[in-house]
This record gives sequence, C-alpha cells and structure tokens, in this order.
Amino acid sequence: MAVRDERTESLRVQLYRQMTPEERITIAAQMFEDALSIVRSSIRDQHPSISPEALEREVRRRLLGETGAGPGQELRDGSEAYHLRDGDGGMTGRDVLLQILEALETLDIPYMIVGSFASTYWGRPRMTHDADLLVEIPAAKVADLARSLAPDFYAPEFVIEEAARNRSQFNAIHSRTAFKVDFWFRQNTPYDRERFKRRQRGTLFGRQVWITTAEDVILSKLVWYRTSPGQTRQMQDALEVYEIQEPDLDRDYLHHWAGVLDVADLLLEIQR
Repeated sequence: MAVRDERTESLRVQLYRQMTPEERITIAAQMFEDALSIVRSSIRDQHPSISPEALEREVRRRLLGETGAGPGQELRDGSEAYHLRDGDGGMTGRDVLLQILEALETLDIPYMIVGSFASTYWGRPRMTHDADLLVEIPAAKVADLARSLAPDFYAPEFVIEEAARNRSQFNAIHSRTAFKVDFWFRQNTPYDRERFKRRQRGTLFGRQVWITTAEDVILSKLVWYRTSPGQTRQMQDALEVYEIQEPDLDRDYLHHWAGVLDVADLLLEIQR
C-alpha cells in the first residue's frame, strides 16, 4: 500500500545516504521491536485477562505460525537484541507515527490506521518503515495540519491541498529518520464509508488510536493484490490476518464485501 513517487523516493534516498550504516541497521532492528509491541497490544486488547505466560505463547504463535516455538526460541521483550535505537536521540518509527496521530487528534481530524501496521496488529509481526492512514481532512484544516507537521516533516501545504482537492494521497516524511507516513483520503464509495464507520479503538505503543478492523485489513489487502498481482506481500498479509483472527471474524461481512469488491475467489483461496 506504500505510495512511491519520484519526488518522495528521491528525498528518502538522500536521507538514507546521510545516515551511517549503524543508523540504518538500528532502524531495521527497531522495526521488529515495534512489531512485537503491536502484537502484544492487540492480544491484550482482545484478551484483557490473559496471563503473561499465555501472552508470550500467543506472540510466539503469531510470529512463528502453526509450528510454534522450538526449544530456546523465546522472545525476550526489551532484550538487548531488539532494543536498539536510531541516531536521533532515541527517535523511532513508533515515535514518528505517534507524533502524527497526536497532530490529527489535536485538530480533530478523523483517521484510522491501515496498511502494514494494521496487518501487524491483527496478524503476524511485520517489519516496515512506513505507516498508512485513511483520513478525512476537511479543507478548512489543511493549513493547520501543514503547520503542525512543518517543523519535523516534509509535507508542504500545497501537497496536502492538492491531495484534498483530488481526494487522493500524500506523504509526510520525517526529516531525521526518513520514516514515511502515507495519508489516503477516504473515497466516497459504499465500502470506504462502511470500513471507516467500522474503525475501532485499539492500543498502539501504549496509546489509544483508531485502527481498521481485521475483516477490512483482509478485504483491502485482497483488493490491492487484485489490482497489482505482483504484490504478493498483500496476499500474504491477508492470509496471515485471516489465519490468526479466523475464530472471531465476521464471515457474513467478509463474504458480502468480497463479492462486491470482486475478490471472492481470492478470499476463498486464503480460506483454503
């Protein structure tokens, strides 16, 4: 789902080149720590009374699949192996995303987390250096949002205005870590209206945020795969969310919208 355009990728390449190898490696390592944190939050939200031991068993199940964890394969929350920080005074992708969400909530701009963070929340840990948001930014708040992001992000007001006018997308790139947040405007379609209405509160990095549902992660991933069959990661994400959340999925909702969105055959494939 990540947006790629020449201007954005050129800027990111420059930012990455300015980093030392250690800084780039640290960012990659932090992705895994973030993914584990998202999964633990999802499990706790679904099962508030879960014991620490059961929590870690479920984390291992999501991470390693049906095979489970072998001898000695314990995930150490906060271990030195996964506790690396980047070169910006401890600034990480999670901090950048939370900064964005704080700006949106302060301005009362409706949003929900989609994409790889959502598939990690509902499925298996997924390393990423991008975040995706579905948003509804009123024209009257475009300038306020641009000013809020200006000190730390590349997201000029004219870029946001253009995206708002065309109901398309724009990027906000953090100037010191190169972490990218893709903003997708909610489309005026029955499905987009429905999935936005179904968004729910979840815990992400200790904060209550708006996140898309498991069913809508599956459906949106299948739509992306249908549009771009070469993006096999989309199909894999849908499969992994389905296999983790299968007992609690709203099957009637899934089958209805899979038919409407012309992905019923892909849904059947991951069910098999």
